[in-house]
Amino acid sequence: MVRVVQRGRFKDYVYMEVGTPRHEPHCHVLWPEGQASVSIATWEVIRGDPLPSEARELVLQYRKAIEQAWQDLNPRK
Repeated sequence: MVRVVQRGRFKDYVYMEVGTPRHEPHCHVLWPEGQASVSIATWEVIRGDPLPSEARELVLQYRKAIEQAWQDLNPRK
């Protein structure tokens, strides 16, 4: 697990998948009141709570770093 960015109450993580690929490329956004998995292809929530606007802005601002973290941790997926 790598924390890509944290701002205020929002944290964004990317995990290494172990074994066979189970998911599309995604990141995890966590905040005290909720959490969501966000597709790296579409930047839409694929599971969890709706993203607060501040969290959406953070994910989009750091999308290149999130994409790179996914590739670094999951190079064959």
